[in-house]
Amino acid sequence: MKDTEKVTFKEAVLWGQDQLSFLGKRVAERNAEDLILHVSKVSLENSFKIFSSSLKEKQWEDYRALIFKAKEGVPLQYLLGTVPFMDCGLKVNPDVLIPRPETEELCEKILKRCEEVPPQSILDIGTGSGAIAIALAQKWSDANVVALDICEKALRVAQFNVEKYDLSKRIKLLKSDLFDNCQGNFDLIVSNPPYISEEEMEEVPSLVKDHEPMRALLGGKSGIDIYEKFSKNVHDFLNKDGLVALEIGETQGDILRILFQNQLGVEVEVEKDMQGKERFIFFTH
Repeated sequence: MKDTEKVTFKEAVLWGQDQLSFLGKRVAERNAEDLILHVSKVSLENSFKIFSSSLKEKQWEDYRALIFKAKEGVPLQYLLGTVPFMDCGLKVNPDVLIPRPETEELCEKILKRCEEVPPQSILDIGTGSGAIAIALAQKWSDANVVALDICEKALRVAQFNVEKYDLSKRIKLLKSDLFDNCQGNFDLIVSNPPYISEEEMEEVPSLVKDHEPMRALLGGKSGIDIYEKFSKNVHDFLNKDGLVALEIGETQGDILRILFQNQLGVEVEVEKDMQGKERFIFFTH
């Protein structure tokens, strides 16, 4: 590369794309562009204004550092420190799982199911960054949410996001292992728990298992440990006619349908995601 004073944004992006070429052309292009916009604090809409201008020395140093971290496998979302989710832009870091499109689908399905009678009280178990709690609280202005997580560091991230959207009065964050420290009854109980089995974890890309929190990924030997514990207590916290909505692993539909039907005596609905994989479970009290 040229001397720092002569490196334009366009040249820096091309250099970044070359460094990240192992990711594939389209991903390398997107990541390099996202990182240059991040260090320059310029929106995509205004990027054309700076593309031929030169980077400041600090911008070039910061950009190079981020590109090298990306080469080491650090997820782009952690490098940017934020991720879009529904209508939000959420802070994320290695203390929380990166919210996925499938979890957005879960929220959308919940909103559709509860369109006529929105829940007044919501329990979000394993809130992580607060994604589900915040998305639902934004859509339902009369709802109050209790969001649980076993990890204090994750709760600090969730607190930042809750405060960012001025939802502290309606979202209560609480440290709890499942229902341990929870009180009250709820119209909706929702969770995206860890559901990857030990065997499946061997096939998970290093981009995920080397950087995202293992406690948010691994669901025990068979992947259903959390669901088994969940099934023993959920009825004690669910209002009459209340809804339970869960994200699940793509191979777990049948076994979890049987588990909840046998344990709780409920009719369980298993729904597919946009990729045609069984991904969600719904049942009512």
